[in-house]
Amino acid sequence: MKKIFLIFFILILTNNCGYTPLYKNNNNKNTKFNYEVIDTSGDNEINNYIIKNISKYFEENSEEKIKIQIKSEYNKSGITNNKEGKTTVYELNVNTEFVINKNNKENKIKLEEKIKIKRLNDTFEQKNYEIKIKKDLSQLIVNKFIQRMIFLYDN
Repeated sequence: MKKIFLIFFILILTNNCGYTPLYKNNNNKNTKFNYEVIDTSGDNEINNYIIKNISKYFEENSEEKIKIQIKSEYNKSGITNNKEGKTTVYELNVNTEFVINKNNKENKIKLEEKIKIKRLNDTFEQKNYEIKIKKDLSQLIVNKFIQRMIFLYDN
């Protein structure tokens, strides 16, 4: 009986606490913009994931076109070794710099994402896992980029 009362009490407290998801209304005019990626450099795989993820926020009918340059860097470094000298834990690091040109004004947004992963025994699984991590880190970078864009260019 106490468990039921506790669950009911928690549901009542959290039911109308004012929480709204950050991207609930992705069709909002402020999250859509007209852009052109004019240059990419660095890790091509990361850049392609970023461009693919950022395309969700494209709106051709917007009055101004924003020009974006993307510079990305991907590093994989071993941080822990076992007794035999084999790396057991890696750190994956993605540094991205966006150079945004709107109305002949240039802004830079630098973003970094890191994750530590354990080494898998199967090389094929390890490679696929790293590809998935790259995709996920790229999505996180795009989400942060869009937040910064909304902050910079909120009218």
